[in-house]
Amino acid sequence: MSSTREEITQVLLTILGGVPGFVGVHRNRGDIDPIDAETKVPNLPAVTLLDGKQVVVSKFGKSVGGQMPPSLMLFQPEIWVLLLPRATSENLGTGEEMSAFEIAILKAIARDQSLRACLEPTGYIEYSGCDTDMQTGSPMEGQMRMNFGFAYVLDPTTL
Repeated sequence: MSSTREEITQVLLTILGGVPGFVGVHRNRGDIDPIDAETKVPNLPAVTLLDGKQVVVSKFGKSVGGQMPPSLMLFQPEIWVLLLPRATSENLGTGEEMSAFEIAILKAIARDQSLRACLEPTGYIEYSGCDTDMQTGSPMEGQMRMNFGFAYVLDPTTL
Protein backbone atom coordinates (compact mmCIF):
# COMPACT_ATOMS: atom_id res chain seq x y z
CA MET A 1 0.00 0.00 0.00
CA SER A 2 1.43 3.39 -0.97
CA SER A 3 0.93 6.64 0.85
CA THR A 4 -1.57 9.25 -0.28
CA ARG A 5 1.35 11.57 -1.02
CA GLU A 6 2.82 8.96 -3.36
CA GLU A 7 -0.58 8.36 -4.99
CA ILE A 8 -0.93 12.11 -5.63
CA THR A 9 2.60 12.17 -7.07
CA GLN A 10 1.86 9.32 -9.47
CA VAL A 11 -1.38 10.95 -10.62
CA LEU A 12 0.45 14.26 -11.15
CA LEU A 13 3.07 12.52 -13.32
CA THR A 14 0.29 11.01 -15.42
CA ILE A 15 -1.45 14.39 -15.72
CA LEU A 16 1.78 16.18 -16.69
CA GLY A 17 2.52 13.45 -19.25
CA GLY A 18 -0.76 14.30 -20.96
CA VAL A 19 -0.01 18.01 -21.36
CA PRO A 20 0.86 18.60 -25.03
CA GLY A 21 4.18 20.13 -25.97
CA PHE A 22 6.59 18.58 -23.49
CA VAL A 23 9.49 16.49 -24.81
CA GLY A 24 9.94 14.85 -21.41
CA VAL A 25 8.29 14.44 -18.01
CA HIS A 26 10.61 13.76 -15.09
CA ARG A 27 10.46 13.18 -11.35
CA ASN A 28 13.13 14.56 -9.02
CA ARG A 29 15.54 15.15 -11.87
CA GLY A 30 18.29 17.75 -11.66
CA ASP A 31 19.63 19.78 -14.56
CA ILE A 32 18.56 18.79 -18.05
CA ASP A 33 20.81 19.62 -20.99
CA PRO A 34 18.78 21.58 -23.55
CA ILE A 35 20.13 19.42 -26.40
CA ASP A 36 21.08 15.74 -26.17
CA ALA A 37 24.84 15.56 -26.75
CA GLU A 38 24.68 12.33 -28.79
CA THR A 39 21.52 12.70 -30.86
CA LYS A 40 21.49 16.52 -31.06
CA VAL A 41 17.73 16.32 -30.35
CA PRO A 42 16.21 18.88 -27.93
CA ASN A 43 15.44 17.61 -24.40
CA LEU A 44 13.28 20.68 -23.79
CA PRO A 45 10.59 21.83 -23.25
CA ALA A 46 10.18 19.47 -20.34
CA VAL A 47 8.43 19.37 -17.01
CA THR A 48 9.97 18.11 -13.78
CA LEU A 49 8.01 17.20 -10.67
CA LEU A 50 9.99 17.56 -7.45
CA ASP A 51 8.64 15.90 -4.30
CA GLY A 52 8.85 19.23 -2.44
CA LYS A 53 7.58 19.22 1.11
CA GLN A 54 4.63 18.20 3.23
CA VAL A 55 3.33 20.00 6.32
CA VAL A 56 0.52 19.59 8.85
CA VAL A 57 -2.28 22.13 8.36
CA SER A 58 -4.38 21.02 11.35
CA LYS A 59 -4.99 18.06 13.65
CA PHE A 60 -8.35 16.47 14.31
CA GLY A 61 -8.46 15.92 18.04
CA LYS A 62 -5.72 15.22 20.54
CA SER A 63 -3.22 12.45 20.93
CA VAL A 64 -4.65 9.66 23.09
CA GLY A 65 -2.29 7.13 24.62
CA GLY A 66 0.56 8.34 22.46
CA GLN A 67 -1.44 7.70 19.25
CA MET A 68 -1.03 10.37 16.59
CA PRO A 69 -4.40 11.95 15.75
CA PRO A 70 -5.65 12.25 12.18
CA SER A 71 -4.21 15.35 10.49
CA LEU A 72 -4.93 17.49 7.47
CA MET A 73 -1.68 17.41 5.48
CA LEU A 74 -0.61 19.82 2.75
CA PHE A 75 1.65 18.22 0.15
CA GLN A 76 3.59 20.92 -1.74
CA PRO A 77 5.45 19.45 -4.70
CA GLU A 78 7.26 21.70 -7.16
CA ILE A 79 6.28 21.60 -10.81
CA TRP A 80 9.03 23.03 -13.00
CA VAL A 81 8.47 23.99 -16.63
CA LEU A 82 11.77 24.16 -18.51
CA LEU A 83 11.79 25.77 -21.94
CA LEU A 84 14.36 25.50 -24.68
CA PRO A 85 16.52 28.62 -24.30
CA ARG A 86 16.14 31.18 -27.06
CA ALA A 87 18.96 31.88 -29.50
CA THR A 88 18.91 35.59 -28.74
CA SER A 89 18.86 37.65 -25.56
CA GLU A 90 15.45 39.12 -26.44
CA ASN A 91 13.77 35.86 -25.37
CA LEU A 92 10.99 36.42 -27.89
CA GLY A 93 7.99 34.25 -27.11
CA THR A 94 9.31 32.95 -23.78
CA GLY A 95 6.65 34.65 -21.67
CA GLU A 96 3.88 33.54 -23.98
CA GLU A 97 5.13 29.94 -24.01
CA MET A 98 5.36 29.82 -20.20
CA SER A 99 1.84 31.27 -19.91
CA ALA A 100 0.46 28.67 -22.32
CA PHE A 101 2.05 25.81 -20.34
CA GLU A 102 0.80 27.30 -17.07
CA ILE A 103 -2.81 27.38 -18.32
CA ALA A 104 -2.55 23.86 -19.80
CA ILE A 105 -1.21 22.45 -16.52
CA LEU A 106 -3.79 24.31 -14.43
CA LYS A 107 -6.65 23.01 -16.59
CA ALA A 108 -5.34 19.45 -16.50
CA ILE A 109 -4.91 19.43 -12.72
CA ALA A 110 -8.21 21.18 -11.97
CA ARG A 111 -10.21 18.77 -14.13
CA ASP A 112 -8.61 15.46 -13.17
CA GLN A 113 -11.01 13.12 -11.36
CA SER A 114 -8.27 10.72 -10.21
CA LEU A 115 -6.52 13.55 -8.40
CA ARG A 116 -9.76 14.65 -6.73
CA ALA A 117 -10.33 11.07 -5.58
CA CYS A 118 -6.94 11.08 -3.81
CA LEU A 119 -8.00 14.14 -1.81
CA GLU A 120 -11.48 13.05 -0.74
CA PRO A 121 -13.41 13.55 1.45
CA THR A 122 -12.07 16.82 2.91
CA GLY A 123 -9.00 17.64 0.82
CA TYR A 124 -8.50 20.38 -1.72
CA ILE A 125 -6.14 21.80 -4.33
CA GLU A 126 -4.61 25.23 -4.02
CA TYR A 127 -2.54 27.10 -6.59
CA SER A 128 -0.52 29.94 -5.13
CA GLY A 129 1.03 31.15 -8.37
CA CYS A 130 4.37 30.73 -10.05
CA ASP A 131 7.91 32.02 -10.07
CA THR A 132 9.88 32.46 -13.28
CA ASP A 133 13.47 33.25 -14.11
CA MET A 134 12.26 36.18 -16.21
CA GLN A 135 13.29 38.78 -13.63
CA THR A 136 16.27 40.88 -12.65
CA GLY A 137 19.24 38.84 -11.49
CA SER A 138 18.01 35.57 -12.99
CA PRO A 139 19.54 33.64 -15.90
CA MET A 140 16.44 34.27 -18.05
CA GLU A 141 16.46 30.86 -19.72
CA GLY A 142 12.74 30.19 -19.60
CA GLN A 143 12.09 28.32 -16.35
CA MET A 144 8.93 28.47 -14.27
CA ARG A 145 8.10 26.87 -10.90
CA MET A 146 4.40 26.36 -10.28
CA ASN A 147 3.42 26.36 -6.60
CA PHE A 148 0.65 23.93 -5.69
CA GLY A 149 -0.69 22.50 -2.46
CA PHE A 150 -2.67 19.27 -2.26
CA ALA A 151 -4.46 18.79 1.05
CA TYR A 152 -5.58 15.38 2.30
CA VAL A 153 -6.30 13.64 5.58
CA LEU A 154 -3.62 11.43 7.04
CA ASP A 155 -5.26 8.99 9.46
CA PRO A 156 -2.64 6.87 11.22
CA THR A 157 -5.23 4.23 12.13
CA THR A 158 -5.52 3.33 8.42
CA LEU A 159 -1.77 2.91 7.79
